[in-house]
Amino acid sequence: MKGKYSPGPVSELLESRLVISLIMFVGDRGHCRKLDLFEELSSDPVVADRIVMLEERGLLETYEVPRSRSLEIALTSEGRAVYRELLEIDDILRNLRTVLRLG
Repeated sequence: MKGKYSPGPVSELLESRLVISLIMFVGDRGHCRKLDLFEELSSDPVVADRIVMLEERGLLETYEVPRSRSLEIALTSEGRAVYRELLEIDDILRNLRTVLRLG
């Protein structure tokens, strides 16, 4: 099944602050309920679109929790790799801010 989001470089996805927030939120927790994303990040319907886009790009996976009606979301291996890269970028930016304050 072909999704509505065309394949392309992951860097295109990262132009959206919401996409970065979604990846970081799920990555920091390991997994979360889909509802958590709406409660913690934004109740904007675009969140659902971004989740679908990240799933179609192979960065997120959604699965049902047994004996529950909730949907859980987790990063795929590719999603975890992007998450680690974002953590490295965050660390570099924090160090740069420290250097600039001291300089």
